Amino acid sequence: SNEGAFMSAITEVQICACYEAAGRVLRNGEPKPKLADYVSRSTGMDAGSARIYIDAVVSLVQRGTLGRDISTFARRSFLDWIARDYGADALARALCAYRKRDEWLKLHGYSYGTYTKIADEYSQS
Repeated sequence: SNEGAFMSAITEVQICACYEAAGRVLRNGEPKPKLADYVSRSTGMDAGSARIYIDAVVSLVQRGTLGRDISTFARRSFLDWIARDYGADALARALCAYRKRDEWLKLHGYSYGTYTKIADEYSQS
């Protein structure tokens, strides 16, 4: 699908920048649109995509939800970084969000399983 090709074009540098920006939302309450524009200007990432990735981190940490799909690199890295920066409770919420994301994908007829696989691998390591 087209979306897969588009998602793979997002670089690790861009994903790192989105994670850093999300930290500024979580710590300082800075506005997401402004931060998405900053990520876009500094890394060349599409501002709309930056917003999706910033939202993903904020919702994983705060609410334990994930409303949009993120790249494989982001799925793994976000767990590592959340565990390091926000602790065990936030990590547990993120792992729960990954499992819920797969349930949603399955329910709506999409291919599923990758989020649960990463969550299981992470829980066992």
